[in-house]
Amino acid sequence: MLKKFIKISGSIVIITTLLIVTSLAVSAAEITPHGTARWESATATINTSNNSAKYQKIWNKAVTAWNQTGVFEFVLTSDSSAQINTSTNTSLSGSYTGMTYITTGSDGYMQSVTSELNPQTLAAYDYSTAEKVNVAEHELGHALGLLHNPNRASVMFAANRYYSIQKVDTQSVQQLYATQMDQVSMRNKKIIFRDPVNVK
Repeated sequence: MLKKFIKISGSIVIITTLLIVTSLAVSAAEITPHGTARWESATATINTSNNSAKYQKIWNKAVTAWNQTGVFEFVLTSDSSAQINTSTNTSLSGSYTGMTYITTGSDGYMQSVTSELNPQTLAAYDYSTAEKVNVAEHELGHALGLLHNPNRASVMFAANRYYSIQKVDTQSVQQLYATQMDQVSMRNKKIIFRDPVNVK
């Protein structure tokens, strides 16, 4: 009887330990990864006027969605010297819904960003307006310093189509802008994010 009790107790301890370890691993993986490239503060000017009326609305909805989170502020401007410029580009490979190009300056901070959507691919794979906004939010996530999240339930999933900004994304932005940046290693870098299509 005692041996049986010890065996059962031992099994419970092992199962409980595995559940705790698994839970911690899942929690650690949930927050969206971020790089070290970022703006000096959690705000940047953005120009969405270099788009058709349809795509300007899509970019503006993505800007509003990020601004409503309170973790970063995009300031709309029609100035071509905005820190972030958005556009559409049908010459991108048909495999990609969008791309973001980041340049850092001699001080290590982001200097300029260009984010693009590919209308041809978005139309070919029947992305709804809401799904296009999700892709635009994804590109703006790169524009403020976020990397791809392997978790599908994140706006930063590489082939995101279905998710808007999630808590795991906003937590990452807060963490990125609360930490001291390694300015030396990030000087004068050019970074490109290529975001693949999500076939239904």
